[in-house]
Amino acid sequence: MSLYRVKQGDCLSSIAIQHGWLPASLWNLPENSSLKDARKSPNALCPGDRLFIADVRPLKETGGTEAKHRFRRKGVPVKLKLQLQRGVEALANEAVTLEVDGVSQELTTDGQGNVEVPIPPAATKASLLLASMGKIMTLNLGQLNADDDVAGGQARLNNLGFDAGAEDGAAGEKTRRAVTRFQKSQALQETGELDEATLAKLKDVHGS
Repeated sequence: MSLYRVKQGDCLSSIAIQHGWLPASLWNLPENSSLKDARKSPNALCPGDRLFIADVRPLKETGGTEAKHRFRRKGVPVKLKLQLQRGVEALANEAVTLEVDGVSQELTTDGQGNVEVPIPPAATKASLLLASMGKIMTLNLGQLNADDDVAGGQARLNNLGFDAGAEDGAAGEKTRRAVTRFQKSQALQETGELDEATLAKLKDVHGS
């Protein structure tokens, strides 16, 4: 048994697979209840968080000899879900190329601009090529800060196309302008502040 200190780039899936656990089972250990209360979501771990990891108990299965048996590891792979937009318009039926860990896949977005694809739990980098625009986007997997702080708000604004500048936790003029534009697009009060209502809407629109 041990306490794992979360690092930048970690996510629950990558930590769980490294230690032989299913993400949900690890998250639901009673020893992690305080962390669950603090973060609310397993997708909102922050560097420095302490995650309790219990020893894995061996699982025994019985089977007949001289026969083939198939075992499938649960929780592998995980799914990467993306929604592509130009402004507020969904990029529907858009041809894209996604590369994760050197493996490329040709994909097409659905009518709402969504793509969903399985990826390795420990993947940290991906790139997305939009064929019609000739534009390559770099995806830093597992790098998103919690949804209740300024740096997390800046990252979500940038991902949604509202240029908030550096994701440094300092709400400067560029961040305030980005917040105002986002608030206007969502019919929120245009304060330029990452208040509770704005952070909640950012989480909802961003998807996490």
